[in-house]
Amino acid sequence: MTDPVISMAFKPTEFPISPLIFGHFIEFIENCMIGGVYDPDSPASDEKGIRQDVLEKAKGLRPAILRWPGGTFANTYHWMDAIGPLPQRRKRKNLIWGGIVDNAFGTAEFIQYCRALGAEPMLCVNMASGTAQEAAEWVEYCNGPVTSEYGRIRVERGHPEPYNVKFWSLGNEIGYRHMEGRLLKALLPLLGEEARGQHTREHEAKDMAHLSGVGYFCCSNPAMGYGEHHQD
Repeated sequence: MTDPVISMAFKPTEFPISPLIFGHFIEFIENCMIGGVYDPDSPASDEKGIRQDVLEKAKGLRPAILRWPGGTFANTYHWMDAIGPLPQRRKRKNLIWGGIVDNAFGTAEFIQYCRALGAEPMLCVNMASGTAQEAAEWVEYCNGPVTSEYGRIRVERGHPEPYNVKFWSLGNEIGYRHMEGRLLKALLPLLGEEARGQHTREHEAKDMAHLSGVGYFCCSNPAMGYGEHHQD
């Protein structure tokens, strides 16, 4: 009796595979960010608090794109808390994963990290407790010229050239059932009386659509970012 043999013939794919599907994301959860990516008290960190040992390991993954600040954390993140001199940045409770976020790692630090990593930055806007106006202002802050309102603020913060962020994620897991209870618990204290009250599992899906303002649309995969399909 002869041993079975399997023959496989590989053919070049008919369509090109975008490298952007090989992406990762980082989030303020446990020690992913604080103590991982960023740790000013670590001897392994540079003068900006970036852990060089973690950065070198991340380079080995060769991510084409990196998404931040989440993850579900993005649903409570407000980008203006984390710009400007460190003493002026606003500390906030991490309503999703617990603890305090001092916002020492913000937009500028993330962009610099992506450049060091060789990855395209993807910013995930807050589609739950944030507003479309806040998201638009973040886009202008990152990509606007000095003549624009928020582009001027970027320049005043020491970054004269636009960041040219091409990829934007519209929220994160807004309508995913496994996160609805946690997200509702975090968001309800931030909302007005009209949005508060008793919430059952039966009504959480409808509540999430109301709170997010975008129904069940969510974007949690870097390959599905707005900028990839709308770069005009």
